[in-house]
Amino acid sequence: MVDKDVRVAYTCKLIRRSVVNYAAFEAYFQSTRDSSSVWSNLSPDDWTLATEMEAVTHFIANLALIESQSENLVPSYMVVFRRLAEKKLKSFKFDPMVVEAPRAKDANEASHRRAVKTLDQFSEAGKTSLRRTLLQLQARFPKVTKEAMACILLDPRTKSRAKKIAAVGNIPRKEEKAIYKNGLDYLRTEHRKVFAQMAKLGKMSLSPPSSQSSLHSQDVNTPFSSPLSTGWDDED
Repeated sequence: MVDKDVRVAYTCKLIRRSVVNYAAFEAYFQSTRDSSSVWSNLSPDDWTLATEMEAVTHFIANLALIESQSENLVPSYMVVFRRLAEKKLKSFKFDPMVVEAPRAKDANEASHRRAVKTLDQFSEAGKTSLRRTLLQLQARFPKVTKEAMACILLDPRTKSRAKKIAAVGNIPRKEEKAIYKNGLDYLRTEHRKVFAQMAKLGKMSLSPPSSQSSLHSQDVNTPFSSPLSTGWDDED
């Protein structure tokens, strides 16, 4: 799913191109006596299933998962991608392509008409494709580690959504809290190491604050202090 270009992205491209050229295929095969049986081998249900599969997987294909093998890609980014893709797959409506002739001469795969289709309207085979795709996503994408969560907490683009990013997969709420807290604890530990090293090199002072400033510091979280709460409520 993430190792070759001939997987999800290529299959989606093939389905899109086939749907756009549906009318041309139909006209060609039905006008050729020797090849007419080829066209009849694909039923309308087969074409419906193909559009449902494309609707389910095209968002994942757009994430360019082949880049997940790149050594320069930060693993925490893949965690964010997984969260987005999982949310999309758990949606109750999708936008499959409509099997029809293009409405304009310059129509292409991107401009071809799509129609909203709810999950209840999916065929049984389409629902099976959705379930399997979600399972493959959860199995093949990287799990949220404490190091990845620390990166998410440090990134200004993702730190405000860190708790939701921790809730990937079908995991209990207590485990979500543990993932978030482990990342936070790991980040604090690393900060303490850095500040301790800076103090050792004489680049900063670790002397205790004055009595007046110490009262103010009780409400401020430093690298050497822990907040009273991690932000999660105490109820399960």
